[in-house]
Amino acid sequence: MYLGCGHIPGSRETSPADTEMHIFLKTLIGKINTLKGGIIDVSLCQLAQKYNCNKTICLKCCGHLDPRTIHCHKKCGHTNNFRRRHN
Repeated sequence: MYLGCGHIPGSRETSPADTEMHIFLKTLIGKINTLKGGIIDVSLCQLAQKYNCNKTICLKCCGHLDPRTIHCHKKCGHTNNFRRRHN
């Protein structure tokens, strides 16, 4: 059935847009296959854990604090109810 849109279903003719899209997809797949990761240095990993993971959390105001904290210095009024941050 011909719908008049310039493309006959089942025909083998390719338009310039189809070939451009095919070339684009081939280059995109080639670029995706060449992406490589790396190993993070141990000192950088420890530094990231210090600032992101090793924290205590105040149970009253949910403030993220240093692990050696004795009293909360955030908005809750200096409580000492803490929990360790779940990693």
